[in-house]
Amino acid sequence: MKRGSYILLFAILIVLPGGCSSEQELKKEYEALIEETEDDLLPVLDLESGERKKEYDPVLLSDDTGPYTKEIWTIHGGQIDTPAGILCREQDVILVDRGKDCLIRADYEGNFIQSVGGTGNGPLEFVSPTGIASFKDKIYVIDAGNNRVQVLTKDLQFEEELSLADNSDAPTVYENIAVESERTIYLCGDSLLDRHITKWEDGEMTRIGENFYGSIYGDEGRIYALNRGNICVDTEEIAMTVVSGDNYLFQIENDKLTVSGRLPDGLSVNAFTCFDDQVICFASSLAKLYAFHTDGEWEKTLAVCKDLHEKIDLRNYISAADPQQIFLTNPQTGEVFRIRCHTDE
Repeated sequence: MKRGSYILLFAILIVLPGGCSSEQELKKEYEALIEETEDDLLPVLDLESGERKKEYDPVLLSDDTGPYTKEIWTIHGGQIDTPAGILCREQDVILVDRGKDCLIRADYEGNFIQSVGGTGNGPLEFVSPTGIASFKDKIYVIDAGNNRVQVLTKDLQFEEELSLADNSDAPTVYENIAVESERTIYLCGDSLLDRHITKWEDGEMTRIGENFYGSIYGDEGRIYALNRGNICVDTEEIAMTVVSGDNYLFQIENDKLTVSGRLPDGLSVNAFTCFDDQVICFASSLAKLYAFHTDGEWEKTLAVCKDLHEKIDLRNYISAADPQQIFLTNPQTGEVFRIRCHTDE
């Protein structure tokens, strides 16, 4: 069977405007980055060598999803504007609506239960909320526009806020959150200016995983990370971007990224979740939802999302209470997908 190949360049560029002196300084900085990170697990590559042509295994190209089906999930009697983070619990689903600055709670069949929030900077008010996670009986929501995380009770009552303010002139816009303990959380965003994971612990912020660009997930205090590809620089055009490439599954231990497994190259993972020794991830390069063993071996294809074409967001969100029913959001199209298994396998 013929294998498919790819060269995928993300539409994420940092280009410096201005005069020649600034360009020369940035060129030297980029050249130094390439040299200094050459032996790192997550090196910054020269764009010419970073755009590697590779081949996909035939099982990744197959559209056979077996007993799994994909459907658009809607909330009865309500309209979703811009779905972002999503949290599946045993009896309900909590959806972050970034467009309406609120949280929407519904049952699995889409029956509306409650909505909390609104635009503002007070308790239970949001400006462009993004990621959501839970730990024990608490819910953590990134209130990106207010540069904070709001901590809520399981009934969506405000409990406290965790400030993400720093001395930067351009604060990081965080979009992904994972919780290790009540006073320790991890965050990351989609800016190439902030190529790392931020650890927030009792108000102190620490950088972890230099040149990491991807997603994070927390499972009962264990923190996982999965990079999206390779960061590359073009020293002639003075630009930085991300290309499809390596996909490592990490676990964060003692403030360091430790490799747990390696998924097939070129997946461009936008979101993932974990169950025991299984990783469920959305590969934007192929517009498919896969299940892999944590060692990187393909297990099954769960959904094909080719109908999205080029409308796949740079940041998707995944949540599932069990691997038989998975929710995936695509903010750009305002859609929430439910992927379900229809057998007892």
